[in-house]
Amino acid sequence: MKNELVIEKLTQIADLLEIIGESVYKIRAYRKAVDSLQQTAEDIEVIVQEERVKELPGIGDAISEKIKEIVVNGNTIYLDKLTQKVPVQVTSLMKIEGIGGKTAGKLYKELGIKSITDLEEAIESGLLAELPGFTEKKIAKITRALTFVKSERRPLFKVIPIALNLKTFLEGIDQIQSVEIGGSIRRRKSTIRDIDLHAIGKEEDFELIMDIFSQMDSVEVIVVKGPLKTTVKLTNGINVDLRILKEQSSGSGLIHSTGSRNHTVKLRTIADRNNLLLNEYGLFDEEGKTLIASTTEEEVYKAIGMSFIPPDIREDRGEIELAQKNSLPDLISLDDIKADFHVHTNWSDGKSTIDEIAFTATERNYEYLIITDHFGKNPIYNPMNEEKIAKQRKTIEQINQSSSVEILQGVECDILKDGSLSIPNKLLRDLDFVIASVHSIFNMSEEEMTMRIITAMDNEFVNGIGHPTGRQLDRRDGYSINFSKIIEKCIETKTFLEINANPNRLDVDDNVVFDFKNKIDFYIGTDSHNHQQLKNIGYGLNIARRAWCEKKNILNTLTSKELLKKLA
Repeated sequence: MKNELVIEKLTQIADLLEIIGESVYKIRAYRKAVDSLQQTAEDIEVIVQEERVKELPGIGDAISEKIKEIVVNGNTIYLDKLTQKVPVQVTSLMKIEGIGGKTAGKLYKELGIKSITDLEEAIESGLLAELPGFTEKKIAKITRALTFVKSERRPLFKVIPIALNLKTFLEGIDQIQSVEIGGSIRRRKSTIRDIDLHAIGKEEDFELIMDIFSQMDSVEVIVVKGPLKTTVKLTNGINVDLRILKEQSSGSGLIHSTGSRNHTVKLRTIADRNNLLLNEYGLFDEEGKTLIASTTEEEVYKAIGMSFIPPDIREDRGEIELAQKNSLPDLISLDDIKADFHVHTNWSDGKSTIDEIAFTATERNYEYLIITDHFGKNPIYNPMNEEKIAKQRKTIEQINQSSSVEILQGVECDILKDGSLSIPNKLLRDLDFVIASVHSIFNMSEEEMTMRIITAMDNEFVNGIGHPTGRQLDRRDGYSINFSKIIEKCIETKTFLEINANPNRLDVDDNVVFDFKNKIDFYIGTDSHNHQQLKNIGYGLNIARRAWCEKKNILNTLTSKELLKKLA
């Protein structure tokens, strides 16, 4: 699959156009094409072969031709022409919060800064401070953002397609019987450092398999190569570990490959206490001669004296002790989800109609859905006003007459600097669900930001706090808040906290949900801006499962009647 390659090249084109100062409509066209490709699970090579590229949403003739060119040649002449004006490395600056295309272009033209390394040197030397507009405060903000961008960890949603492509490639090797993705991807962590692959084959083929793996086109460097384990660095900078074992070791090997390290170390310690030896090859007697269990994960866990532990919760947070008592929580599943609580439509800055959203919700077997379009002062959101809220309510009433999915009307309103809301209370009274979120002025102290959010929760109509930390993965760290004080206020005011399932956000870590899930209610909201993004509910579900959430901990498992009763 070349989906990631096409997405990368089109993103570079959009970024370069922004740096050069091209038409906003032209830039937006490429951004829409990237968004469309990110939403499709189909192989772009197959789509090109079947001449269906223009059937993808938001892709017209010109971009369609460039996609075909990238699939066939690995690049496009148009991108080459753009890089003659501005080196493609300059686009890396746009990953930093506070640096858009215009600023990146200025840094390149005025100071010759082409990369993050160049920018760091310009800050350290004081050169950046000499550039008009770069105040001490702005440089400090960029410096903080640089630390976040330089992190080796990447958002889960960006790594999963790469891992799946590698899995597909390996499954195409005749000598391999099966391949599983392990590590932090299998444990569904929000950010990933590297990719762990677990393959099964015959011992006589191990070296051949490793030769094929290490010679892939996407490999930049072979870090370590051996018959049992090989580590390579891909051209995109990600390290990939491939382990190969014989079929009899598939279960124990997958436990080892999945981790976490703390979890597997404790398993080995427990085995040792019971005069057993556990490693990636199996569970053996004390001398390591007699194999007791190894073929499946279930039989290995059972032989150690515990029930099977789902990969999501293998972090040594008490799951092993509960598994020994056969008392693990019944983790929430996708089948338990009855609704999405945070969805935008084309009534504000979304791209889909309420009808389109409702139809997709029907396909997902949802019972209801909460539309939460923006209300605020920022024109970029195309925000709601009193007239639009009234008209939208009538539209929702009409749709509800024929739709199998019930639409509830909510709103997402801005929390202003002083904690007040951007919407008058008289408009909140008749809404089913009110989300209050911080969308601006992120550079407040922890105490100030905590008080800002707490003040918003004092409003009797606020039901939930959206994306509570404001983090955007790969772009900016979240603002600091005192979660203990926030939780206390949630209990006092019966306010809920959001697990934002937008894969670019995931801004509430599972450890926060783990600590407070039995004190307050959480809800999952995809923060969708088109109907295709409703599927992102799974990313929020990952956080809930990793936090040991059961149905009782997540509001999305309630029926609409149960929810409205709780809100009342």
